Amino acid sequence: MNPYQLIDSLNSQNIFLRANNGKLVVDAPTGILTKELIKAIEINKGQIMEIIDIRFFLGDDLNLYENQNEAIKCWIEFLQERRLIESGQVPSNYTAIAHCNLCGDIYVPLEIAAYSNLQGCMWCSNRFKKMPIPKPNINAVVPTTRLELVKHR
Repeated sequence: MNPYQLIDSLNSQNIFLRANNGKLVVDAPTGILTKELIKAIEINKGQIMEIIDIRFFLGDDLNLYENQNEAIKCWIEFLQERRLIESGQVPSNYTAIAHCNLCGDIYVPLEIAAYSNLQGCMWCSNRFKKMPIPKPNINAVVPTTRLELVKHR
């Protein structure tokens, strides 16, 4: 049973799953959760959390992506990237440095580094919320296998 089928099966038994502060919460009538159901939920927890996130994020628009697994995968990757950024961590594909006029020097995907003096960036929401923004050390010697230094002023 895949995670989507598991969620649908649980819902049909009045067992509902939701996320709360990054944790999976199971809402179920007393005595209905069997050891097998608990084990299935634990095994699929990561994928279940992704499904809950994408359903919450897309809302009614989720129906537009029926049978479009690649598009759903892109949305899940986007949400994972957003979580990393919001926690002040640099996503693994942010291998270049650019200059944002609002945030200063920042890590960005290589494709974005080609633009000079960004008017805003993916880290700006962290700045507005007073959350961490990792600052690259542009004077340090960095192995090119990890980071391509691209600086525009």
